[in-house]
Amino acid sequence: MRLKKYQEGGGINPNKMKQYVNKARTMRKGSRKNPDGSESTVIMRTETDGKGNWFSFPSLFQNKDGSWVDMSDEKYERDWMPVYREAKKRGEVFDFGADKDSALRFGEGSWKPLSFKNKSERLRAR
Repeated sequence: MRLKKYQEGGGINPNKMKQYVNKARTMRKGSRKNPDGSESTVIMRTETDGKGNWFSFPSLFQNKDGSWVDMSDEKYERDWMPVYREAKKRGEVFDFGADKDSALRFGEGSWKPLSFKNKSERLRAR
């Protein structure tokens, strides 16, 4: 499906998507404990530049010393550019061009392994 969409002039290159998935799955070491008892490694968001380009990027970052920088709070809901700039500085922006659907799915966690998604759902159901 992705290959066909790409060949028809829409969508992201499937090889690039594989690279994005691999990077998103491996860019953190360990996880951060959330106030509700769950754990996070990446809190992804997706935005557009208003010119038809879509990109996803994390709003939770891990420093080299293992500490966390959380930029996912309400303060950045309207003004997300500081979060984007931090992600760009760290090489963690995933550019989807005009492929809005893939960008939104990626931001919602399509890159996560199925076993991880199921674990997250079980934790939320508690």
